[in-house]
Amino acid sequence: MNKIKSIANLTPVVNCLFRGARMVNLVSNGMSHFQSLIVCSFLPIYLVCVACNYANADLKMILSDASDLIEARKLYLVGDPKINEQVSKLVQNADALLNGPMYTIVNKPYTPPSGSNNDYMSLSPYYWPNPNAEDGLPYIRRDGEINPERERYDKAPFGKMVNKVNTLALAYFFTEHERYAKQAAKQLRIWFLDYETRMNPNMKFAQFVPGKSEGRNYGIIETVRFRWLIDSINMLEDSKAWTTENQKDVVAWFRAYRDWLLSSKLGKLEAACANNHGTWYVQQVCLYSLFIGDKITAKKMCDIIIDRIDKQIESDGFQPLEASRTRGIDYCNFNNRAFWDMAYMAKEHLDINLYDYESTNGSSIKKATDYMLPYYVDEKEWPYRQITTPKYRHYREELRRVSKLLDDVSYEEYLIKVPGGDSIGLELDLRMPPVGTK
Repeated sequence: MNKIKSIANLTPVVNCLFRGARMVNLVSNGMSHFQSLIVCSFLPIYLVCVACNYANADLKMILSDASDLIEARKLYLVGDPKINEQVSKLVQNADALLNGPMYTIVNKPYTPPSGSNNDYMSLSPYYWPNPNAEDGLPYIRRDGEINPERERYDKAPFGKMVNKVNTLALAYFFTEHERYAKQAAKQLRIWFLDYETRMNPNMKFAQFVPGKSEGRNYGIIETVRFRWLIDSINMLEDSKAWTTENQKDVVAWFRAYRDWLLSSKLGKLEAACANNHGTWYVQQVCLYSLFIGDKITAKKMCDIIIDRIDKQIESDGFQPLEASRTRGIDYCNFNNRAFWDMAYMAKEHLDINLYDYESTNGSSIKKATDYMLPYYVDEKEWPYRQITTPKYRHYREELRRVSKLLDDVSYEEYLIKVPGGDSIGLELDLRMPPVGTK
């Protein structure tokens, strides 16, 4: 994993401060008053930067760049106006969560077929009551149109849990205020660890269809929400509120879930999907494998993603299976983000270059992004269906990842042309700042 290596206690920081005090005394001898003032003005900034190398001593990130986060924290501590504004908003959001509800999987009004409310259960988003049947069964598919009944099940509290932990953990990282870590740790224990309220590590009953199925492999894609949560969990490792035993237990939970993905019938069906479902399955298995320290399986996922690049992307970057959906632009972007996550993890943790890979027929993930650029910025009219408002922020997120991974500012220049501003979201702007901000 990506680590910032240093000594895991505060002794070096204290020593650094004492050295700084001696430095002021020694260096200022023989200097004019003006020169001494200059030294004293810049020394605190130097000391903060050195001290930051010891804070969060073993920061392990998988999808976020640890060095980006450390640099942002340095800028925050020395009063950088832009970072301070961002962190101030982050802290406001975190403060609003401190006295808010804790989310659990067991409070849903419907019990899964297993008889255990600890099993995750969600309604398939695009299925609606059959208007031609008195009881509405079986539900029928209306692609791209989300049934609001979906909010009655576990997807809603799941999303709120993830958002809460992400915000609190990031606020803790920047401020080191234990109150944020304490609430994040409590929420994590409720969702993953406490026997009565924990989620079982499976998705057997995700995206069920009334009158048709108790659960479908397509529901596995809902745990893509764990994407940034893994890094948020690792941000808490230095906190008193999140114990070594807690970390060990949550790693065990993700090991069990990863193993279920690999061995279950539903997991194997999802792995076989030829579209974005299969791509995100590979991304998830790779992510969880890196979290639990299994690089062998993570590398196998890189081999699989190469095969998917060959089969899912045409030589000009067109993705027919995604473009054919009722929200074609969104689905092309969704698939691209999974590919680029894989490219980032492969580069940072496995020393594998996926971002430059090009198949024998000329397909590549870079071409998949380049194909979509004029549609992201509304330079060209999308010739297929997009029945809802485009998710512009997600387009910007893809372009930020590409810009950073390729160290190519031209993608950032496209990003600012995407309707809706130049932000990829407050928290992602801190986790993944633009190229050239270090």
